[in-house]
Amino acid sequence: MSSCTSQIWDQHREKLKAFICNKVNGDDSCEDILHDVFVKISENEERIKWLEKPASYVIKMAQNAVIDHYRLKKKTPQLSETVCTSEEEQQSAIRLADCCLLSFIKALPPLYSEALMLAELEGLSQKQLAQKLNISYTGAKSRVQRGRKMLKEAILACCPYQFDKYGNIIGCCK
Repeated sequence: MSSCTSQIWDQHREKLKAFICNKVNGDDSCEDILHDVFVKISENEERIKWLEKPASYVIKMAQNAVIDHYRLKKKTPQLSETVCTSEEEQQSAIRLADCCLLSFIKALPPLYSEALMLAELEGLSQKQLAQKLNISYTGAKSRVQRGRKMLKEAILACCPYQFDKYGNIIGCCK
């Protein structure tokens, strides 16, 4: 580690750690994200040492690292242990969801219903969907996207859901 990187790190480490741990709610990944920021600082050492305000640049790196952490976490969903513990319960939950969703999907106009059933329930990619329906790839993407939007509206119209300020469902009808 060069002296410049060491100096930047020594000056900002505690602030960065407090910032990151606050953003990830004391999650175990706080140290991992902090390490990623350190790597980015060392990779961008030449750029940072010439800045008038290196602190704001380093904080921005930490913000981006936190955002990347949540994006990665969102892409790799994990089932809660309290929701389904056994494979049998998981299969039962999937069958229930498919059953409920299927009735909503079948209520959509046929173009969108067919596209959603093939893409979401049968697992076809949108390119495969386009080939199967003999339409353009853009057309297939549009049908799936519009179908998802219609499905969401139908589900939300069914029950009065409650949302937090981030759009996450926090409650539903009884």
